[in-house]
Amino acid sequence: MLCSTLAFASSNAGFVGLDFGGTLGTMVNLNGSSTNVGTGISAGLRGGYQAFFNKHHGIRFYASYLASFNAPSYALSDDATLLDLKELGITHRGDVNVDYLFDFVDKSVYVVGLYAGISAGYVLSVVGSSNIGAITAGLNLGLQATIGKHNRFEFGTKVATLHYLSSDRKILGLYVFIGGNYSILF
Repeated sequence: MLCSTLAFASSNAGFVGLDFGGTLGTMVNLNGSSTNVGTGISAGLRGGYQAFFNKHHGIRFYASYLASFNAPSYALSDDATLLDLKELGITHRGDVNVDYLFDFVDKSVYVVGLYAGISAGYVLSVVGSSNIGAITAGLNLGLQATIGKHNRFEFGTKVATLHYLSSDRKILGLYVFIGGNYSILF
């Protein structure tokens, strides 16, 4: 077992990366039956560590931060008063993630694979002078390619449910990020 672990130690690495893409978010006020839907462009950072058990199977742990610059949202009902979402806003998302890695093509110059995992974190939506926070739980899914053992490119999605922390209303939501990532492995 020690020999097999040492053989794949070169695939074990720390990493830092940049996320970029688009987001779609929705908030539903269950007390007032109102819904808001908004979109935005996003950029963020991540950092963590990956470890492989054998040539094809591994796991990674990482923390990420994503800022979404949101366009004005669209109210789907007349009484949509969650926030004044007719203004531009920004959404901050911080989370911790665990992903299963499966590399199905492993050549000497490049590796191609899939990842699937889970995340948990916190979202803060800031619109004008209004702030509202939410706890999140979600799924990660995507394609990855590592070129030259140090450059990883990914395309994927993060989908998270949101439970907004509000004392006078019960607000649920959904947050979807679709985009890419570039990470350097060290």
